[in-house]
Amino acid sequence: MNIKVIKNLNNDVDSKDVIKNLKDDGVVVVNSFLDKNYILDFRSELFSIYNQMKPNYQFGKIIRSDDKSLKLEKIPIIADFFKKNLWMKEIIKNYMGDQAVCHRDFFFII
Repeated sequence: MNIKVIKNLNNDVDSKDVIKNLKDDGVVVVNSFLDKNYILDFRSELFSIYNQMKPNYQFGKIIRSDDKSLKLEKIPIIADFFKKNLWMKEIIKNYMGDQAVCHRDFFFII
């Protein structure tokens, strides 16, 4: 079993360093990427969806961003944050290339 090393980076790190770590290890943890207010807002948006969902997974419920029924209008704070975050856009574009899309295997863990 090959366990990936998690690199701890601050969001003032050059996006090229983040991409290198993603390519090398497959995982990057970005310290202080979201402040507490955003985390609380994200959590609130996601719970408002989650609490209205029917079970859709063998263990209960899961919110997946590649779910076509998850409309960005339902998560305006999350959508707006990532739309305006040029640093993250650069990382996504340079790491995923032409496959960079908003709905791609991201899992919201709440």
